[in-house]
Amino acid sequence: MDEIGKISRPTRKGQKVIGRFKSLFAHWTRGLRRRLTGDSYHPEEHYMRGPGPKTRAKHSDRKSRS
Repeated sequence: MDEIGKISRPTRKGQKVIGRFKSLFAHWTRGLRRRLTGDSYHPEEHYMRGPGPKTRAKHSDRKSRS
């Protein structure tokens, strides 16, 4: 009787699996919601951290010519 009524806590490994499942489920539901509502543009997915190497090279050529 003691074993049946006792609720066990998940282990650390079990908690990690549960956390990953929640994260995956949240990601999946966000994607599904975006598709159903037609919300397709999200600038945070295309965020760039700054000018790339080509831009830096182009601007450094201009500085050296002056």
